Amino acid sequence: MKKLISRFRQLYLITIVAMLGFVLYSCPSKIIPCTHTWTDGVVIIAALCETEGEQEQFCSICGEEGPVKNLVAIGHFWDIFSEGGIAPTCTEEGQGAFKCQNCGKTVSGELIPAAGHVWEVFGEGGLVPTCIEDGHGELMCKSCGEIVIGETIPAIGHRFISYTNNNDATCTQDGTETAVCANDGCNESHTSILVNSVLGHIFVSYAYNNDASCIEDGTETAICINDGCNEMYSRNVGNSALGHDMIWTKATEPTISTDGEEESSCNRCGHSGERRPLYATGTIGLVYTLVNNNAAYSVSGGTVTTGEVFIPAYHRPNEQSDYLPVVSIAYGAFRDSNIISVKNTANISIGDSAFRGCTGLESVDFPLATSIGNLAFTGCTSLESVDFPLVSSIGNDAFRNCTSLLSAEFPLLTSIDIAAFENCTSLLSVEFPLVTSIYSSAFYNCTSLLSAEFPLLTSIGNSAFNNCTSLESVEFPLLTSIGYSAFNNCTSLLIVKFPLLTSIVYRAFFNCTSLESVEFPLVTSIGDEAFHYSTSLLSIEFPLVTSIGYRAFANCTSLESVEFPLVTSIGDNAFHYCPNLLSVEFPLVTSIGDNAFRNCTSLERVTLGTITEDNFGDAFPYNLRLFYFFYGGAGTYVRTPPSTFWEVYRE
Repeated sequence: MKKLISRFRQLYLITIVAMLGFVLYSCPSKIIPCTHTWTDGVVIIAALCETEGEQEQFCSICGEEGPVKNLVAIGHFWDIFSEGGIAPTCTEEGQGAFKCQNCGKTVSGELIPAAGHVWEVFGEGGLVPTCIEDGHGELMCKSCGEIVIGETIPAIGHRFISYTNNNDATCTQDGTETAVCANDGCNESHTSILVNSVLGHIFVSYAYNNDASCIEDGTETAICINDGCNEMYSRNVGNSALGHDMIWTKATEPTISTDGEEESSCNRCGHSGERRPLYATGTIGLVYTLVNNNAAYSVSGGTVTTGEVFIPAYHRPNEQSDYLPVVSIAYGAFRDSNIISVKNTANISIGDSAFRGCTGLESVDFPLATSIGNLAFTGCTSLESVDFPLVSSIGNDAFRNCTSLLSAEFPLLTSIDIAAFENCTSLLSVEFPLVTSIYSSAFYNCTSLLSAEFPLLTSIGNSAFNNCTSLESVEFPLLTSIGYSAFNNCTSLLIVKFPLLTSIVYRAFFNCTSLESVEFPLVTSIGDEAFHYSTSLLSIEFPLVTSIGYRAFANCTSLESVEFPLVTSIGDNAFHYCPNLLSVEFPLVTSIGDNAFRNCTSLERVTLGTITEDNFGDAFPYNLRLFYFFYGGAGTYVRTPPSTFWEVYRE
């Protein structure tokens, strides 16, 4: 009832004031400024449960539009829709499951805060509590109807609900947002930090700073495009490092025979780089010719005709050119010149006739040379020693007529070509551990050669050691073939052992006047004049020989006995003039040539097995001491008394 009376009083006062204002405003003689009494107008935005609304205001006296009024959020009007729920009141929390009757929002399992009283003046002299001032007098809650009289109602406090972004965030700081108190009649505002609203820098257009170094990437920089921000940001530009700009400078100068050195440094930063050789320049006057598709050089003597020669490992025509290897010494490069020494320290091949006729050449030094061509050192009559540790092949006549050569070392040589050392009359010894073949005349007329060791040798060419008059012994355990006159006129040769040899050819040991014994267990044939004039040979045994050639043992004046159990054929003059031969036995012989045993003046006994007289003809002329001659089978013999004719006796 009191509430209705209070409302009536308010309407009465409003009506009286409005009429008075109309009279004052309408009086033309008195113009009084309107003090405006604002009256609610049209609702622009309705207040919702949780959001404020807006309402127009106008002056109830003059009709002028006033400021827009904020409408406080009306709050939820909860309705219980589960058993046991308690709706919130102005003073008590609610709980359970609720649904707002206004907006339909539902909550479940949450405490709904007490709504709080919404006071209005009920009686005279009452004052509604504001945000900051207490209320008192006769007041009534709009929500629950509670009436208080004479009590102090605490200030309700500000309600800041709807915040507006102030758009003041920067690149590095959060912006703010501001809300106006939602309580009626309060325009107090509150500003707070809008968390995570910082804009962050935006860097778009980068400019390169041209600051790359040899080893580090350069950078590029951009300015933030946000208004009012001049912040700059720099970042690396990948793969922009310049790299070193290396230049070469000489550290030590090369000489004719020794390498120099140059070092690299960066033209920008001074960084020290690698070092590389400046190769020895070689003797001045040498001429270099491009070979191998312009990938290497061959060298020749040019104007160099005397003195010491150094051939460089690499050559370049000028400092701007690349070095290329010097791989060969050209044909006839120094032929007939007066040089006295030559040296090269690289892998090089020595061409045909390269030093031919260099009669003053005393020393050669090629530690890495791999091959020597034909006639390369022929006629180098002053050369005393050669050592080629890597050479695997030498050509024909390579050292022929090097008459002062004392020693030669070729540890990797596998074959010795024709006349390679012919007429090296001072050569004392040779040792070639890997040689398997020696070609014709290889050591012909090496008259000072004392020994030769070839443990892997399998073949010897014609006249290979012919006239090696100082050679005393040869033993080649793997030798299987031997050329004619191989040891012809080796007058000092004492011992020969070739355990795998199967054939002895023409004049193989002709005139080996010191040869006393031979050992050839596998030989099956002996060629013409094989041991002719081997005047010191005392005895011979050839258990597998089947044929003996012409004059094979002629003039073997010391020969006393022979044993050939398998011989079937003996050539003409095979044992001609063997004056000390006492007896012979050839149990399988089927033919004996003329004069086979001519002038074997000490021969006393001959056994020939089943051969008939028709097959040996005049084989034994002038053998005046021959007393017993057996042939034609068992029990047949001829007794020859001291006379020029034979008498035949048969049992």
